[in-house]
Amino acid sequence: LFLALGEYVADVTLPQGTCVCGYAKGTFHSAEEGDKSVMYSFNGPDNLVFYNKQLMPLREAIVSAVSEAQPPAAGEAVDLQDTLLGHTVLVLGPDQVEIVPEENFTARYFVPDDVPFDDLGIISFGMYANDLAWMGPATTSEAYAERSASHNVLQLVWRMAWDTDRGCLVPTWPVVALGQDLRLCNKEPMEVGIQYGWRYWDALVKQGKSAGGIVS
Repeated sequence: LFLALGEYVADVTLPQGTCVCGYAKGTFHSAEEGDKSVMYSFNGPDNLVFYNKQLMPLREAIVSAVSEAQPPAAGEAVDLQDTLLGHTVLVLGPDQVEIVPEENFTARYFVPDDVPFDDLGIISFGMYANDLAWMGPATTSEAYAERSASHNVLQLVWRMAWDTDRGCLVPTWPVVALGQDLRLCNKEPMEVGIQYGWRYWDALVKQGKSAGGIVS
């Protein structure tokens, strides 16, 4: 994926959280398919998500969604139990929340739809985004994390919505957003990277496979 300034723009700074583009349309499955699948899994309340067209920590999205759907009585705390699909929400204190993926949850992987050749167009045509942090099989998880923080400016963020029938927050599809502020002053296209995750690369190395890109 490459970015460049428009013809009449001299300099611009895009803030963290700016939505750069959407991801391919798709559906959720119990297993990954190909190298474009995205795992739906959160490891903490501070993971960023899009909710009501705003970027916010997952915890804020849950509280906001539950408060709107099930307003608590005056003086009562918002009940966060069973409010995030596929995860257990543990309230450990007034401002302490833990998010744990449920082991028996299926439909954990978002798999992009195949686009028929006849339907290719400006809406369905995609662009690969490379991970600029991976340096080969000898890359350690620590070295990968450090390099990714300085070389990858994009991240996949889940767009969330409240499901009235299930009574919880559910994922709709991932989008590609800026993981940090980005200043652009280039007229020529500049490549920007996205973090695939060290586990992704480690799994490919163990399988003896080469890696593909993430398509946006």
